[in-house]
Amino acid sequence: MKFIKFFFLFIGTLFILFAGYLLTFQFLVNKGTELVDEHCIKVNPYIIARKNAFNYQYQIMMSGKLDGFKAAFDKYFIASSKYLTAEKQWLPKERMFLDSKLFNYMMPEYLKDAANYQYDMYNHDYLSLLYINEAFYEKDKTKQLQLSQQTEDEAKLRDSAESKYNAVWDDNKGKKDWRFWIVKVPPSKCPAKNNDIPNTPNLFEPTPTPLPENANPDSPSS
Repeated sequence: MKFIKFFFLFIGTLFILFAGYLLTFQFLVNKGTELVDEHCIKVNPYIIARKNAFNYQYQIMMSGKLDGFKAAFDKYFIASSKYLTAEKQWLPKERMFLDSKLFNYMMPEYLKDAANYQYDMYNHDYLSLLYINEAFYEKDKTKQLQLSQQTEDEAKLRDSAESKYNAVWDDNKGKKDWRFWIVKVPPSKCPAKNNDIPNTPNLFEPTPTPLPENANPDSPSS
């Protein structure tokens, strides 16, 4: 009789612990999805506007016809400033989530790696643009060169983080995670257009990346 009671107590305890684990895991998935959606809804539009503005002023510069370049350049800096403000507000929220004990104890390694690489990608992109803007307004030539070098360094770190982020998903493609047989990822609330990020030329490559046609940020296709 005692053995039966102990057995059911043991099974009941395991069930409660398992249920608690799944509920906590679901909470983390919900919170992570919420932060991803927040970035997509509140920050991505400024990334798109900034990159469209950059492509437009770059296209004018490369054409050799500099009429309207200053207006396009000013528009790019306005778009950049709006992006920097939005990204600066989001990054600490994501860092707090990634540094939480629950996230680090409960999430599988591949999801922790992907989330941290994604954060690094956004953070280095933010810093590279911040240093570009600071270099533009800096009058001291030595400091300007330092900021330009920091811009290049951050851009390389961003590209490295992006490669690692993509590699995590490529390495885990097709793998089944039993947790997601029970835990569900909430549907995204972000419109698909917010993930349509324009390509921009890499200024640190010897050959500039060709720009898409109609790079004018005011064009209907943008």
